Amino acid sequence: VRLPGVVSRHRRLAAAMSEKTVSLFSAKTASLGGGVSASLEIPARLGPVVLLRALGEGGMGVVWLGRHELLNKLVAVKFLLAQRTSVDSPEFAMFIEGARAAANVRHDYLTPVLHAAAVEGVPYLVLDYIDGPSVSALVRRHGALPAAVAGAMVLQACDGVSELHAKDVVHRDLKPANLMIEQSGRVVVTDFGLACEKPAGRVGHGATIGTPAYMAPEMFDGTISPRTDVYALGVTLVELLTGDVPFRGKGDELRVMHSDRELPIAPMVERGVPEALREVVMRLANKNALYRPKTARHAGDVLREAMERAGLRPAPLSTLQALASGAAMTAGADGRVSIVAGSRVAGEGGLDAMLARGGDVTLAPPSANTPGSGGNATPGTFASAPGGGAGGDVADLQ
Repeated sequence: VRLPGVVSRHRRLAAAMSEKTVSLFSAKTASLGGGVSASLEIPARLGPVVLLRALGEGGMGVVWLGRHELLNKLVAVKFLLAQRTSVDSPEFAMFIEGARAAANVRHDYLTPVLHAAAVEGVPYLVLDYIDGPSVSALVRRHGALPAAVAGAMVLQACDGVSELHAKDVVHRDLKPANLMIEQSGRVVVTDFGLACEKPAGRVGHGATIGTPAYMAPEMFDGTISPRTDVYALGVTLVELLTGDVPFRGKGDELRVMHSDRELPIAPMVERGVPEALREVVMRLANKNALYRPKTARHAGDVLREAMERAGLRPAPLSTLQALASGAAMTAGADGRVSIVAGSRVAGEGGLDAMLARGGDVTLAPPSANTPGSGGNATPGTFASAPGGGAGGDVADLQ
């Protein structure tokens, strides 16, 4: 029987790639110490997936861009270097169970899981590749985000995670770096390497699994529930509103801070975050799990209600789409905001007020007056009258 062309091509490529290898390395993982594998040579082909290049690294491992030859699509491959283990171990069984559970949950705000396995003892996930920045990258670029933008992003994350919780799955590693912005402006939750199915309170033996800067106090002792995800969403909201996580430190220092130190309110007050949103942060990131919303759905309800009380409308997809494409924000004295493609942020004064009133955002190309292009722009240079203007599309924020 003659094989279809695509299968024949796959076999030829597999033979050609059979001896090629790539080196996985994560400086952040290396800093964990304790015998954690930070560097490893693996085959450049994992089944139908050809590894192309490294995309980034985190505390648990590295992410590579790959191409799925049979499906003819780009994929993201997450290698959990910090979780290297035997395929016969309980830890690997938990990884597979969590990946399987996540793969069976479908939602617009969740990145589909395509495959899970291990290579040289390193668990890895194959996910849909999101052609866009992470929310973390957006915060690094712009600093603190306007409340209406931050709220819109976390609301979408809550919607996605609520579907996980409805299917008894806990993500365990929610943070801005694991929230990706598609070119459409949609925020999707990704990286299910630590997902846990039907957690019954305590998981593991007190090992710190997750990203400590976003971990609920009880997680440091291995206790997992949907409320631990809610805590991480609260810390994520703080970072988006202030430009930084509430606590910085290492290992045991962060354990003590999350357990005993009150969440700092001053940075939010200084940045003019509405009191209603500050109250939401305190509820989501409460030290006592019993006082947090019990699932992401409840957390989203609380956040929506708070934004309504503060007179804020969540930023629409068109605004997030512009920011994901590398745009910057400038605000005029009249409250209108220009999102300028390819430039740096000139300021965000008046943006929350504009969003609350249901104003307009203009998408405009950079020019000689664009901040960062060598010109001397004044706030509002690119703002157009409601209904549109020359050079850009208007996103109605009502």
